[in-house]
Amino acid sequence: MRYYPICIDTLNKKILVVGGGNASYLKLKDLAKTDAHIDVVSEKFLKEVDELNNINRNIILIRENIENFEISDDYHMVFICTDNHELNMEICKYFKDKKFLVMVADSREKSDFITSAILHKDNITVSVNTQGKSPTAAKLILNETGKILNEEFTEKISLLCEIREQLKMKNNEGLNIGNIKSTMDSLICKNNSDLKIFLNDIEDSVRQEN
Repeated sequence: MRYYPICIDTLNKKILVVGGGNASYLKLKDLAKTDAHIDVVSEKFLKEVDELNNINRNIILIRENIENFEISDDYHMVFICTDNHELNMEICKYFKDKKFLVMVADSREKSDFITSAILHKDNITVSVNTQGKSPTAAKLILNETGKILNEEFTEKISLLCEIREQLKMKNNEGLNIGNIKSTMDSLICKNNSDLKIFLNDIEDSVRQEN
């Protein structure tokens, strides 16, 4: 497996996006949902990029030629998204020489990482990629996954998360609640009503201990 999927904590991270066209916009739509500070450098921007900037204060548009832009060393990753392949390759070499993590929109082979199609709902984030071979197929998989994540299912996930946190807390308090993993595994097939009863029982046991 060449590409290892991870989730990056974007809080207090700085990201540089080079380019203001459609490729840049497609990346910015998802990046705008993160907690990262995002600088976007281009001499001109699509209307849609301007609109994202208007509603997201973490996105800063810098209307400047990348060759004249004073590049900071504190960017955590760089998205290269101009509509000029040769320029992308030049920019890619520059940043790679400086050991930046680089994603090149039109060159999977030159990229240090690739991005995934993302579905986010409540406490659930699902990401799918096809190793860069078919973004359309990734979207199809997400669409089918989205049908599963109905209100009942997302409520079940929330209940399981709450139960797990309660069990961890009770363990820390020295209460004998057994192995958390095996307990959680046994609850996966329970319906929401049973999970609510189980959660109430945990809370009752704490009240009795006190």
